[in-house]
Amino acid sequence: MELQNNLSERKKFIGRENYIDEMNNRLKSEKCQIIVLCAFGGTGKTTLANEYGHRMLTNMKDMNYCVRWFRAENLNKLEDDWRQLATLLNIDTANMKRINLIDRVNNELNKLENNFLFILDNVETYEEIVDFIKCLPKKNTKILITTRNTQLMDNDRDDVSIINIDSFSLDEANVYLSENMKNVDTLLKSRLIDLIRFEDKILPLKLNLMVKYLEQRLVHSPNTPLEQILAELDEKHDESPSKQLTQHLFKSLTVKAKRVLAYLSIFDPELIDLRYVGELDENVEESMLYLLASGLVELNLENGFVRLHRLVRFEMDNFRENNKNEFDAEKEMINKILDVLISVAIDIDRNVISSKNNSESYTIEKHYIQIKSFCSREIDDMKDCDRKKLAKLRNKLGLFYLFYEINYERANVCLEQEANILCELYENDDEDKARCFLFLGISYSYLGDEAKAIEYKEKSLQMHERIFNG
Repeated sequence: MELQNNLSERKKFIGRENYIDEMNNRLKSEKCQIIVLCAFGGTGKTTLANEYGHRMLTNMKDMNYCVRWFRAENLNKLEDDWRQLATLLNIDTANMKRINLIDRVNNELNKLENNFLFILDNVETYEEIVDFIKCLPKKNTKILITTRNTQLMDNDRDDVSIINIDSFSLDEANVYLSENMKNVDTLLKSRLIDLIRFEDKILPLKLNLMVKYLEQRLVHSPNTPLEQILAELDEKHDESPSKQLTQHLFKSLTVKAKRVLAYLSIFDPELIDLRYVGELDENVEESMLYLLASGLVELNLENGFVRLHRLVRFEMDNFRENNKNEFDAEKEMINKILDVLISVAIDIDRNVISSKNNSESYTIEKHYIQIKSFCSREIDDMKDCDRKKLAKLRNKLGLFYLFYEINYERANVCLEQEANILCELYENDDEDKARCFLFLGISYSYLGDEAKAIEYKEKSLQMHERIFNG
């Protein structure tokens, strides 16, 4: 079986060869199975991991490597990506708990002759990934982890090697500028680097944003001397370099591009499915071209995702707060996102599960990846949005967990949240409320709490009787 690689598109890569060599040397050891790239945000961990994956595919073709990328910033996303891998391995993941999913994937990987590099990006805690990686076959699987957590794993383990990633050196920054701004003299390059240097660190993300900003300014104002643009940036000493650059980049966008970026910042901090982006605004393709040219988003056409760096998202939230007249109210934006998610959510029931084939399973999971991500935020964060829509989406997600993923704990949480919202909305009897109580009772039955199960099933039955006999 040949598994598909799922790396992001390869970017122009400058410097960092010492880290590439170090990873190669450490992974050559039979004992070393896990490499951890550790650094704070904006240092280029993700770019480095992506480049290493591409090089492994190019340089080790004779070893039949497959490289799989996993979003590991939270447990839900990691499990989603593991389920997608399971589907590619022809494993039916419906009605399968997480621990069984992990076992089945490991068993299938053990049968294959491929070698694997699994890249887990943006890991927060070891506890969230340990069940997934502890039983991966050592004979043919290497693991590369990126994290900001300096205490993620013990450095004294024989199978683990931790590499601390530093910011760009001055030489690397100069090479980067030489490659991207060929007509800028040495003095201006030095001044540009000084502008983004923070506590003596030169972050690749900020350098990239600076280059993109200057490119945009010179396109719109070709007669403005570069010295003048740098002088304008240098005026605001009280703001961080990243804030200055992102604020200037936001201001240079078209009205529609700003609006699309605002939606993306609310949608998800990491990956947004392109199918949903297209539903957010008219002529979204033109806006995406502006955003790509600005360096504010990255596009992965192969996997159908657009990525928004969390630092950009943070600054966009600030920009939206300080320029409210340029955007729809957040309540309206969240309601639009809820409409999009509800419209694409496939209703899950026992009939869907019993009749589906493997391709349908993959489609169902792809739909619910984005829904689970959006619903992971706190209910209180969306208190001003349309509560009926929020309840409906929680219901769809609850039934997905109840009948598809067989995760009764998560199903119970979603259905409890739906019930709380519906009880706020309707003091009297309501069909949606009665239906919610029924499924909530079913979830309690699966969890072994028969007293709660009977309580909610009786509530549902009595409410239905009052409604239809009424």
